[in-house]
Amino acid sequence: MENSIIDIRPVQEDDAEGLASSNSSLNSPHAPTNLAAVRRIIAASQGSISGKGNPTQVNVVAEERFLNGESRIVGGGALVKMGSDGEYPILWRPNADGSLTRSRYTDPTLEFGGVSVARDAQGKGVGKGITAARALIAKRYGALFGVRNVLSDFLPPLNNVDTKENAFWDDMIVELLRENGNLAEVMAYCQEKTGISISDTTTLSSVIGNIMSDADRNVMVDRFFPKDIPAERITPEIQTIMENVNGPTEAARANLIKIFGNDFRIIGVFPINGGPNYVAPVEKGPIGEGPTPLQVRDELVNRVKILLFRPLAAGFEGLRNFKATLVDGEMNGNSVTVSKTTAQIAGFIDGENLMKI
Repeated sequence: MENSIIDIRPVQEDDAEGLASSNSSLNSPHAPTNLAAVRRIIAASQGSISGKGNPTQVNVVAEERFLNGESRIVGGGALVKMGSDGEYPILWRPNADGSLTRSRYTDPTLEFGGVSVARDAQGKGVGKGITAARALIAKRYGALFGVRNVLSDFLPPLNNVDTKENAFWDDMIVELLRENGNLAEVMAYCQEKTGISISDTTTLSSVIGNIMSDADRNVMVDRFFPKDIPAERITPEIQTIMENVNGPTEAARANLIKIFGNDFRIIGVFPINGGPNYVAPVEKGPIGEGPTPLQVRDELVNRVKILLFRPLAAGFEGLRNFKATLVDGEMNGNSVTVSKTTAQIAGFIDGENLMKI
């Protein structure tokens, strides 16, 4: 990234093709690759932060820019207000005795949507930059959304990412549904709602995890799943699943833990595969350090990734114009140094006062 910088900003109409391409790296229904679906998301994001009505989401993109003026979209992510569509997530809350109790999470909260990073841009700190930028947005503009918390729902360790199976599903959920006599009804319900033929629990897990809408899934869990799960059904293997995340998302969890520290805590697990849900207060997010004068030099020695931004304006206008820039730079105490090439691409000026994360 020595000859480029990465701007992280709210998504725009002409980002559609680049974002759809970036989303192809993430196997998730919440990161569509269909161009029409991506354009609907962009329109919803722009309408949400227009200042008209109640905001419900803001989607950001990571745009890599080069010295010759060329640019490309290399990543994206979302902040979505939970319950804005009337559907609050159902979680199983762990109790002190080791049992689980089903409940709805209804606190005013922004959820970190899945981050996609183009395959050829992975390993450059893009995902970390998107995560830090979204935490900054939540901290600075959370009041516009009327929220108190941020939440991230992680995929747990899975036997198969495509089918979403693991011991939580196979050894506990399926068996509980068999015991209460509801397994056949769950299959019939999911088949009716999705139009997909379901004859085995592997297909059932895949349909629930990849295709079924949040609203239909919530109805299914409320209607057919047990209200409580006794502690003796939580085996050590299932407990491990509930406490951990799968390999591809481990870095994302580590980034959020680094940002929010001990305030980022598990409040429950997803009722299908046991994925842990973490919550932290918005106020614990980053506000940035500075402002400090930027130094520009010909050459740098000890390069690190730094997220730089100009002091953020308030209100919806500030949110619409939000931009943070991921650069290679040097840190010396509170001072930041970048190369002349980086400054030229980013539009930074020697001595300009910037904030940093």
